[in-house]
Amino acid sequence: MESEDIDLFSYDNVKGSEAYPKKLVQTDDPAVTVPFPTLTGEGIEYLGYTTEGTIALSSYRIFVHTKESVFNIPIGLIEQVEIRDIFFLIIFCKDARSLRCTFGTNEDCQKWYRRLLSAISPPKKVTDLFGFAFFLWCRDERQDSIFQLLHQ
Repeated sequence: MESEDIDLFSYDNVKGSEAYPKKLVQTDDPAVTVPFPTLTGEGIEYLGYTTEGTIALSSYRIFVHTKESVFNIPIGLIEQVEIRDIFFLIIFCKDARSLRCTFGTNEDCQKWYRRLLSAISPPKKVTDLFGFAFFLWCRDERQDSIFQLLHQ
């Protein structure tokens, strides 16, 4: 192969939107909106309600907004997820924090439990990690200052 052919298939020619397309948001209620600004390359996957407020799961984080507080936990920080007393979803973090979400029905609690278990499971490929999507989407959005630092 000539060097020109190699450039056509290099990592530099892959677009973030092609390699890491954002999934359609699955929501429990169409009136629910994303309660936080997303990072470059971050896709919201699920939106819903707890009994205290809203809950959102993205490709990067779990976000819970209640009347008293806001929890913004990166997926990689979650150690374990449990269901207790039918309606309580407990999220244990690697930094010793924990969060309890209360749901109105056992079905909603089970649904969010399965979603979180899927999100925290080890990726099948290393390229499934959020950092790869972030890198490509940043390049697509021309945030060149990040890449200028890398190439100095």
